[in-house]
Amino acid sequence: MTDSFLDHPILSSRYFYPCPIHFEEPFFVIGDGFRLGCRYLHVSKDFPTIIHFHGNGETVEDYIGDFEDRIARIGANLLLAEFRGYGMSDAGTCYNVGGCATDCRGERSTA
Repeated sequence: MTDSFLDHPILSSRYFYPCPIHFEEPFFVIGDGFRLGCRYLHVSKDFPTIIHFHGNGETVEDYIGDFEDRIARIGANLLLAEFRGYGMSDAGTCYNVGGCATDCRGERSTA
């Protein structure tokens, strides 16, 4: 499989707007050569979990607070997922969400 033209560094740096923003209590999703800085709101083990990916130019931090409270009130856990190169994630930008989401593990950290 060939790499997507969306993963080209020149296009990524000019069209997409990754921004390094730090937030409290990150939940890191670890993959092969990358670490995604996500946030996990655990309300109850009996509730389903909603996985939310932000839009272009946004970060996980944009959804901390009121959005988390609304999801908790409807009875769900929430994983605010970050893309590579955004927020507290590393390893440069990646827009192949399926490829980024495979073979990962979650790890709570304060780093």
